Amino acid sequence: MKPPRPIKIKSPSARRGRKTARAPRRDLETPIHEAIFQFLTVALLPGSLIHHSPNELEITADPEVRRIVVAKAKRKGM
Repeated sequence: MKPPRPIKIKSPSARRGRKTARAPRRDLETPIHEAIFQFLTVALLPGSLIHHSPNELEITADPEVRRIVVAKAKRKGM
């Protein structure tokens, strides 16, 4: 009679070598920042200062990319 085959348990380290297809990244923070900024512009008194300090701002040498990135940051309240 043959001995039973050992049970193989997959460990997290066993999956490290595999390349899996990832879903494209979604920007979940921008709609929240824009909604907060729009709310504050309505709720606060006229002349109130609203400021958003971005943690990272990907500005490159390309002027078109820079214009898009800065416009997006201004919509958030920068």
